Amino acid sequence: MDLFDYWRLCDELTVTQAAHLVVGEIPPSSPVGSAEDFGDAAQHDAQVSQKLAATESAIAIALRSGKIDGAVIPKFRLVEVMEGADEYVETPVPNSLDPGRSRVNVDSLKEWLRSKGVKSSFFLPFSDGDAAYLDRAHPRYSAKLAAAVSAWQAWEETKGRTPKQAILAWLQVHAADFGLSGSAISDIATIVNWKPEGGAPKTPSR
Repeated sequence: MDLFDYWRLCDELTVTQAAHLVVGEIPPSSPVGSAEDFGDAAQHDAQVSQKLAATESAIAIALRSGKIDGAVIPKFRLVEVMEGADEYVETPVPNSLDPGRSRVNVDSLKEWLRSKGVKSSFFLPFSDGDAAYLDRAHPRYSAKLAAAVSAWQAWEETKGRTPKQAILAWLQVHAADFGLSGSAISDIATIVNWKPEGGAPKTPSR
């Protein structure tokens, strides 16, 4: 079993853990904290951090509203018992939710994801007829393979551009989605290009 398989053993997860798994990331080893806390960590690029923050916020709101079953644990702050007493107690912050401690029921989370039309995630594995190569949680996931096929599928005939030029442009726009560098973009465009002989681009017929 890989690391994702062990997380599938959980019947409950914290909001932060669930958010990481939804976007195809292994949750942090620390049991507390939010996606925001880990946003600057070296393991996450800016786009992954943004995805984590958005996903965590959505799950937290759904938990608070009852759309996802679980337990809402508030954030706490230290409040001085008496002015000048140098004695403090932990007091819950009104209307708050601690994503590192609040828990969601996994089965309920899956139902919520289905209601949102989420098809590609750790919680809703692909069926035989789906494109499993796009599933980041799949044990054989390859970012370069996913980028190559996605670029091929997204191609549209563009006036004044050869297929390779159009593929390069698409890959450059979506490079962060697949964690691609400049050399990888060029290599993938070469593989995807179905007209390696080149030649002047043709004007699309109407």
